[in-house]
Amino acid sequence: MADTTNFPDLLGYITGGPRLVVNGVHVALAIRPAQARAGQPFEVIVLAQSAVDVDIDLIVTLSLPDVDARRQRGRFTAKSSRIVVGMKPAEVGYLVIPVMPLPDAQPSPNYKISVDVDTKMQARGTRVRSDTGGGRLNTRFLPDGAIEKMDALRSLKFATKRAGRVALEASFELLPPKLGHSTESIKTGWISLAKIADYKDPRLALRQYGDLITTQLLPRLKREQMFEPLIAATQEVFSKGGFVLRDCEAKLIARLMALILEYADPKDSAHGYIAAGKFAIKPLLVRDPLTVDENIHIPQWMQGMLSSIAQDERTASFPSKVIPSTHFFDLLYDATLFGFELVTGATGEDLGSPTEIDDYARQNISFLKRGSGMDFSRVYLPLVMGGILVNDRLLMEKEDPSALLREEGAVIEERVFEIADDDMPIYNMTNQLIMQAGQKYGFYK
Repeated sequence: MADTTNFPDLLGYITGGPRLVVNGVHVALAIRPAQARAGQPFEVIVLAQSAVDVDIDLIVTLSLPDVDARRQRGRFTAKSSRIVVGMKPAEVGYLVIPVMPLPDAQPSPNYKISVDVDTKMQARGTRVRSDTGGGRLNTRFLPDGAIEKMDALRSLKFATKRAGRVALEASFELLPPKLGHSTESIKTGWISLAKIADYKDPRLALRQYGDLITTQLLPRLKREQMFEPLIAATQEVFSKGGFVLRDCEAKLIARLMALILEYADPKDSAHGYIAAGKFAIKPLLVRDPLTVDENIHIPQWMQGMLSSIAQDERTASFPSKVIPSTHFFDLLYDATLFGFELVTGATGEDLGSPTEIDDYARQNISFLKRGSGMDFSRVYLPLVMGGILVNDRLLMEKEDPSALLREEGAVIEERVFEIADDDMPIYNMTNQLIMQAGQKYGFYK
């Protein structure tokens, strides 16, 4: 397998390298704690790393000691002895199975627990990790919280060698019961460490879902499908967020967002790659995304869509529903950063450092979600102003390019009686942009 198709090896980071490969899944077995105590539950941990790019069922069958060291039967119990985990493509995680040794179980250093592991692929898949492990792991690209969970597992002793007819076998010591120890229950459960779309390195998800993005998502991001749903979502979000937009304001903000979506496939939408810049997605899919620099940036709306597609691939076919309802704030974040670039370029004003602009964008989203804090300046800079500047890049069929700008010119003259003195610089800047556009289209002399 080529290195470019070798996804990061999380299991190897945890175990130090060893693993057992079972039909497309790397597995390892551990017991926590290795010194269990009679009358206290302990955990059987099955670490699993999918090596294929399709959904796969992990089937785990647990075998407990039949008798204790005194030949007493039934001294080890588990609520579940056979568990099926549905793993997503290339997912890594671990299964926790609680085991309870009864208080009268005989202490001994020589107990063993075994698990049989089988898998069932849900479709014909392609390997994305080699049998010897996986690609280099850059921990800074891991999902939030994953490295802490992984480090907590690294101290465990993992069994990785096949044991006779069963897949894996682990030894543990049972200590005598002790008064005062917690009897807090442990629940059976699957803990996911990382799925493809969880990584902060988007190349993995772009590779996994590249064909789906190219054939289903990108062709449906055109203005004819996206503009009206974005207008409706913009009006609703801002109204609930405490700032009621006029129709032309909502259209200008939605126009800025819709343009970003069309930039995803700049050749098909006739915008061109230079104009699309960092918002272009299609060029990343022309070749294997894993050969692209690992520090690539993709728009936040695309990162959100990758998460949705990973959960349900059908969402790729319905962006006009999914993006306005689920990823509106992701797209608004992208539009805010883009708007600042546009306004800075048009006015020459120093509007803040990249960090300050990023903070500003996130504050706006926070204000909208909590329903207070948005005002004229935050709405207009840079969202409405950005919409003014890209107005003629996203015209609908037979639309007069000056119509929306004329309407906005009238609205801002009404807004002047509502805004605070601190908002006047933004008002003046907006008026200047409208005047410049008006001179182009002949409604300002």
